[in-house]
Amino acid sequence: MLTTVQLLALVVFIATYILIIDERIHRAVAAMAGAAVVVFLGIVPWDSMLEHIDFGTIFLLMGMMIIINVARHSGLFEYIAIRTAKMAKGSPPIMVLILFSIVTAVVSAFLDNVTTVLLLTPMLLYITKLMDLNPVPFLLAEIISSNVGGAATLIGDPPNIMIASSAGLTFNEFITTMGPIAAVDMVLVLIIFLVIYGRSMKVTREEKEVITKTINSLDEQAAITDMKLFKKAVTVILMVVVLFFIHSSIGTYLHVIFPFVDPSLALEPAEVASSALPSSSYGAGYSRTKYLRRSSGPPSSSLQASLSSWGGARQHRDHRDGLPVYDQHGLKPV
Repeated sequence: MLTTVQLLALVVFIATYILIIDERIHRAVAAMAGAAVVVFLGIVPWDSMLEHIDFGTIFLLMGMMIIINVARHSGLFEYIAIRTAKMAKGSPPIMVLILFSIVTAVVSAFLDNVTTVLLLTPMLLYITKLMDLNPVPFLLAEIISSNVGGAATLIGDPPNIMIASSAGLTFNEFITTMGPIAAVDMVLVLIIFLVIYGRSMKVTREEKEVITKTINSLDEQAAITDMKLFKKAVTVILMVVVLFFIHSSIGTYLHVIFPFVDPSLALEPAEVASSALPSSSYGAGYSRTKYLRRSSGPPSSSLQASLSSWGGARQHRDHRDGLPVYDQHGLKPV
């Protein structure tokens, strides 16, 4: 039988999740309210409250969210979306689905999968509209691929971060365990979509030529809102990814260059993400307050900000054929 304290904790836990699912109040407010009730009832003593907070997970999430928001405001995701569309080069629709799925999985493995899906989806919808195909299979493939890719690395999903933090796993230990599994899952997902939708997704030669011409007219360079910020965002992301791979043995590498460094030196994943924040802040020229506000806003405002940042995805209908219309730069609707 559960004790009174355990029963109270369970009730507060369930009530908190109900508030989070209900979404009438922001999930962060619901979570903090649940924590406050637990402390107020004495289930968690005030003097030991900090022992129950995983600061490693919090700072890792905060660091990655800020880095991702810097990249988002530089136009990086829009650039990736257009480049992915152009890589198709008039391929059959099923190959477009596979290509977007692979790109989504890879990006989601190292960056936030929610942001990845939000900013790649508009271009995917635009392409399915051009091909006059049902977008649902493409969206399903993208969502599943995002989840599969996010499961491959320590930083791919928040649950991964919490699991690795509790188990004391390094980035390499996590990816060597989950990476092959995610790769096999990804192959199986693509095979399933190929079998189910491969034959039904067809376009005529004339339609393919129109689609290819329209996509090639999109200008990925015009998607970059700030070239200086874009370059710094790419540099920071690459630096962080490299540091994640060597964070558990970084002392060995630094000792070769700086003999005074202890070869046993190791960085925590949270330290890796936090180490890139000064470069990100300097690169974007935003205040810390604005960064945190942009990185932690409510879902509705985050969604609006994500969609509004994708200039080329704000589609409006051409009265003649119902297709989105873009200017010569391929981004802003005319």
